Amino acid sequence: LLQRAEPLYEATAQVQVVHRKADARLEQFLTERDLTDATHVIRSDALLEPVYKEDLADRKLKLLQGVSDKRMAAERLHGMVSIRERSANVLDIVVKGKFGDEVAVIANAIANRYLKMQEEDFEDASVKVSGLLSDAEIRLENEVTEAEAEFIEFLKEHGLKEDGSSGHAVNLEGFTAKQRELVIRKAEVKAEFDTLNEAMKRGDSREALLLLIGKHNEGTTVSSEAAEHSSAQTLTEALFPLLMEEALLAGQYGEKHPKLETVRKRIALTRQHFEKLTGIIESERSESEASLPDIGEGQDFLTIYLKSLEQEIRGIERKEEEIGALADKE
Repeated sequence: LLQRAEPLYEATAQVQVVHRKADARLEQFLTERDLTDATHVIRSDALLEPVYKEDLADRKLKLLQGVSDKRMAAERLHGMVSIRERSANVLDIVVKGKFGDEVAVIANAIANRYLKMQEEDFEDASVKVSGLLSDAEIRLENEVTEAEAEFIEFLKEHGLKEDGSSGHAVNLEGFTAKQRELVIRKAEVKAEFDTLNEAMKRGDSREALLLLIGKHNEGTTVSSEAAEHSSAQTLTEALFPLLMEEALLAGQYGEKHPKLETVRKRIALTRQHFEKLTGIIESERSESEASLPDIGEGQDFLTIYLKSLEQEIRGIERKEEEIGALADKE
């Protein structure tokens, strides 16, 4: 007698994979992925176990008879599921089994679970950025309030007046005004540094962090007036964005790309311009370049940016010490 093979039924559910980019300005930091990652996720225990435990728990399916725990269920579902890639980032989730009505239920449950995971993984970057900015604003307000209290206490301790009645009032007022600017600026930079550093430690998304950096730096430029009265520090500030762009282009396009050559010409012209305006000597140039963060090959942009914030904080603290010493002489 010929043994008749049991028929296998097949059900298909389709999902579209979304690799979201939060902002067009971030394209140089992101790469488009294929669908391999989505295929792995759909057939992984991390997805199939909750499908059994939460989505199919009350179904009492014959295809899952004898299953005693979620691990065993994931193994059985894994054997039923296969993935077919289609165009436009669409995947077919194919489930095969002996019972036609049940394979359709399983296919739909897996598709719905994957869509739910996508929604959780790709939470809108603007929500995260808004939270980061709110935290930074609260921290900054507290630090500015403390800085103002310290400033008032400083005035009392040194017998300084703001009405100019003292013989040294004019000079001291200038010193204290500069100190106030430095205290507030240090509080701003430190708040930005702490916010980014904590966000990186929490593992927040790279898109949200880069958007936060762009928000802090929005509208920041080096003015021509500042360049004409520049020192080695101003030269550092003028060159840093160009050197940053040079490092990113070298990693993205290679050493011989025309864009990289253009940036290097701009760096050379900037140095020549500062030398003509201020007579910068070779030792000052070395000092300026030595103060820049070490942008090594392949180094992460966020790490470089945190280094630049640390450098700025140290520079502000040195200025505070220098101005404090001058004020003590008055």
